[in-house]
Amino acid sequence: MALNALVGGRSAVTGTVPPAETNAASLALALELAGGAAVWGAQSVWPAALPPGFALTTLAQWLFIASLLWGALVVVGSLWRRQPLSRRQLAAGALLLWTLLPVLFYLRHTVYLQNYYFLYLLPAPFLLIALCLDDVWQKAAALPAWTQKTVTVGGILLVMIIAAWQFLIYQTGLRLFQSGQIGPPQTAGTVSETIRAATDLLAQYPDCDLLILAGGGSVESSPLGLIEAFVYPRQARLLETGRGFILPAGCALYLAANADPLAQSYLDSQAQPLTLPVNTDNAIWRYYYMPATPGSAAPPLAVWQNGLELLNTDVTGDARPGGQVMLRLTWRVTETPPPDTRYHFFNHFLNAGGTLPPQLWAQDDAPAVQTQYWRRGDQLATQFHLALPADLPTGLYEIRTGLYTWPDLAQVPLSGGDAAYTITTLTVEANP
Repeated sequence: MALNALVGGRSAVTGTVPPAETNAASLALALELAGGAAVWGAQSVWPAALPPGFALTTLAQWLFIASLLWGALVVVGSLWRRQPLSRRQLAAGALLLWTLLPVLFYLRHTVYLQNYYFLYLLPAPFLLIALCLDDVWQKAAALPAWTQKTVTVGGILLVMIIAAWQFLIYQTGLRLFQSGQIGPPQTAGTVSETIRAATDLLAQYPDCDLLILAGGGSVESSPLGLIEAFVYPRQARLLETGRGFILPAGCALYLAANADPLAQSYLDSQAQPLTLPVNTDNAIWRYYYMPATPGSAAPPLAVWQNGLELLNTDVTGDARPGGQVMLRLTWRVTETPPPDTRYHFFNHFLNAGGTLPPQLWAQDDAPAVQTQYWRRGDQLATQFHLALPADLPTGLYEIRTGLYTWPDLAQVPLSGGDAAYTITTLTVEANP
């Protein structure tokens, strides 16, 4: 797929060439690698467990940008003055090309860029930052003593603060791993065995879809996202743990590589476990077969203009100040979305009872199930959480749900023209 992005080849997902796009996504992914967010930010539970410190991640990215500008200035400045390049300048130029050429290659692309396309940038960004800081400290030696000390101490503190923040990120990840909230990095052997098992099963069940429960719900965030390329032209549909589940119209094969109560409830009640486990370091991944089942004949609660139908709602939790309300919503896809369309669900907790304008007290927006995996006849089971503020006043509230397109944020109206569907109205009382 990385080669396809450069030469305009066929998409491994759709089999067609999508429209070429020009944007700065390649630069954004390079910055994520330099700040570390491409690793820990890919698992939603990880950044949620960190204390507020996004500014430090941004600081690391700005330090990388500053080093890029420094490298360009020292190389171009020397060439402009027609002076021979020193070893330091040659090194800066080589690192600059190492970093920027892949970014420039991908400025115009035909497929959605993945963060692993840019792994070969490492360790160039960090070496460039080191050269830049070293050059600053060498130039500070020519400054007055108090200025030199200020620059030196400030630079050391900057590096130590960023290093401490990265160490905290690592320790948080280790704690989440020890508690079972995130899995271990997958070895090449484990992934190879998984690909082999998936390929064998798809050959045995040629009419079935393959759905993977492995953490992330997209190719760039799922640890098993690369399976998609190996089972082509069959498609692997990726599901985000705890967010969404797909019940296809036909038969399905599921690979359960993550503990997911939402998905497991469907697998235990409707699917058949297959005797083809894949052993990993701390768990056994299991495959399930789900035969084709008749779709729900119940009339929908609401219908959107894109053909999506809301079949069922389940609201649980503690609707009190500081509490949390969980929504489980079941949908039916009546029309396969266009290839370039992406939808996000929104779920809003608003004051009701005629108060104008309504005030938004809590919300949870997410794709839940990536739109590229929706197929006509599918049922989607989605799960959302509304964290209510501690200062929520008592009174009458309503929960509303709907969709909008991403990233242009165009709301999808219901068939009757309404902007959202009211799931329920409830009364919030004070804590005892």
